[in-house]
Amino acid sequence: MSVLSCSKMHFIGAFARASRAFNLLGEDAMKRTLISVIALAFLLTLPPHAPAQDLASQVVGVWKLSSQLRKEVATGATLNSYGEKPIGNLIATRGGHSTFVIVGTDRKAPASPNLTDAERIELFKTLAFGSGTYKIEGNKISTHYDTSWHQLWTGRDLSSQVEIKGNTLTFTSEPFKASIDGKEIVVVTTWERVE
Repeated sequence: MSVLSCSKMHFIGAFARASRAFNLLGEDAMKRTLISVIALAFLLTLPPHAPAQDLASQVVGVWKLSSQLRKEVATGATLNSYGEKPIGNLIATRGGHSTFVIVGTDRKAPASPNLTDAERIELFKTLAFGSGTYKIEGNKISTHYDTSWHQLWTGRDLSSQVEIKGNTLTFTSEPFKASIDGKEIVVVTTWERVE
């Protein structure tokens, strides 16, 4: 007998044994097996689950200021830091650079191009600016300021909790003592995505 004939005989024997096994299992077992195979084939054709976009890539973009609130830790009392409708933007790049500017609601234009000291002070009190590099770990953003309107920030790292819901980005600072009244506060800054 040739090798080919021997192989055919083994195949025919295996097929016969499988047929007898299915007959012994019955029609219900065959249906369950067939349904399981079809279900498995369907599951294998589904696309893989896409992981949620990570926070670091979600922060990248241009953001428009919605509000900035000063919140007292002890009482929960809030105050709009720059008025009811401050204006500002935050830009965060994919490479980890950021810059922001915030100006108050009711800024008064100076009387002339030659500002008085009092006009300079009022304009300075109604703005905030900073730029530098940032990194995100978990839900915390740490910004190293290369420059800022508040010279104490320049050269320092400041951290905030960060949260994104839809097109809203919220930073909540770590608690600190306010320079105006010494109360322990957090600052909650909310931005809306522009692009």
